[in-house]
Amino acid sequence: MAKKIKFESFIYRFLIAAQQLRVKPIDQKCITWIQFVKNLNFKYENSNVGIYWTTPVAHSVLIPLSGVKFYLRGDSEANVAEQRDAGLLDTEDLVKLKNDIYFKEIAIRVAESAGY
Repeated sequence: MAKKIKFESFIYRFLIAAQQLRVKPIDQKCITWIQFVKNLNFKYENSNVGIYWTTPVAHSVLIPLSGVKFYLRGDSEANVAEQRDAGLLDTEDLVKLKNDIYFKEIAIRVAESAGY
């Protein structure tokens, strides 16, 4: 079950990053980037995420799930107190910042591979 949660989390974060990109197709006859993103298919493949598309030309990329840092569950009162004592609640979220960069890079890779 944990693998399914990581897979679903990956898709969610990728889609956020992809929708924030402002790219145009190299060939003006192609669909818009947002329409392209809506048509993507995702498959879990042995600890990797396959991202597939059929237009403008069928292609795919395979991304290892090991490249992303997922949060550990820590929302009990004891965990929150520990985080507060360590000063983690008052600092920038480094995991989020790194993931933002990671998913933007993947979105750019997909865009360039698809001709955007």
